[in-house]
Amino acid sequence: MKTANFPRSTVENFPWTLRQESWLISVCNTQDQPAKVTPNVFGRILFLSFDDVESLLRCNRNERRISHDQILQIVEFIKEAKEAKVDLFVNCHAGQCRSGAIVEVLMLLGWQADEEICVERIPN
Repeated sequence: MKTANFPRSTVENFPWTLRQESWLISVCNTQDQPAKVTPNVFGRILFLSFDDVESLLRCNRNERRISHDQILQIVEFIKEAKEAKVDLFVNCHAGQCRSGAIVEVLMLLGWQADEEICVERIPN
């Protein structure tokens, strides 16, 4: 199973042909609309909205951290993806921090990073 993190602009103009069924976790900022995902590329998509918060101590009051419920949604989606043995890709605005953190977890759970399409991961 493959995984990769990439920015919103990539998921909206997806340039690759995927070889097997693939799912997507798509994260947007709370002030943005969800990504307009290229049609018919991903079998299932989990859309989430939370901000890229770098510090638990210095969170701007307008920023919304990931919630406990959203974490549970991600966990359940990952469990289902693992059972289905599908590739699981992740995007966020820049494709590095929030998506990078999720891809790091996926790699610990057995997915292999597709370094040809991954951008640098800077999980926070």
